[in-house]
Amino acid sequence: MKTLNKNNYKHFGIILLILIVIACKTDQKQNNVIEVITRSMNFQTADTIKSGWNTFAYKNLSGEVHFFIMDKLPSDSIVESDIKDHLLPPFDDGMRFLIEGKADSAMVSFGKIPTWFNDVKRYGGTGLISPGKTAISTINLKPGKYMMECYVKAINGEWHTSHGMWKFITVVDETTNFSPTEADHTISVSSTNGYVFDAQPKLGKNRFKVEFIDQVPHEHFNGHDVNLIKYDASANIDSLV
Repeated sequence: MKTLNKNNYKHFGIILLILIVIACKTDQKQNNVIEVITRSMNFQTADTIKSGWNTFAYKNLSGEVHFFIMDKLPSDSIVESDIKDHLLPPFDDGMRFLIEGKADSAMVSFGKIPTWFNDVKRYGGTGLISPGKTAISTINLKPGKYMMECYVKAINGEWHTSHGMWKFITVVDETTNFSPTEADHTISVSSTNGYVFDAQPKLGKNRFKVEFIDQVPHEHFNGHDVNLIKYDASANIDSLV
């Protein structure tokens, strides 16, 4: 059996140190990734996360298209009954009236939305994700109470949120000390110029940074977002829209 001399110990120590550093970096990277899983109409993820930059890996293991957005609530005192009993019903009723062609009744229903909803701040999320796909997004979050939700509409016009696809998440006042990886491309979004790419993306993996120049709420109570949809030459873009 070969014995270790002084130099061997030195080299062994250097190798061990390198392995420890690599392990720590790997563990740190893994700790900065928050896994979110959907198997039906729900979000399976942590209840509490740190503030600052967080990377979310959203796995859609259900059979429908989903996404998530992080809504920062104006008060930590907002509870489940405020969402189920006061926020969601006016949206549901209003959408039902719109489908029935009763615009005036819809506006009356939307007028019952709690006033605190006007102070909700949206901090981003993922784009639309098909079944079996994973979306990775890095978001900068401030401390507070958030509502993670998916308001994709079903064929009958009902929001996924109304079917239980929302979750409270607390962002504590303890930063992650994490910075996002440098992006390959920047997408600038504004109410005047729409979507502006800095360059044509290349084949393969691309990391996009999204800069919102401004956000103007539209008829659906939100501003712009970014969704990537893959299509071929046979696709009918008008039908897609």
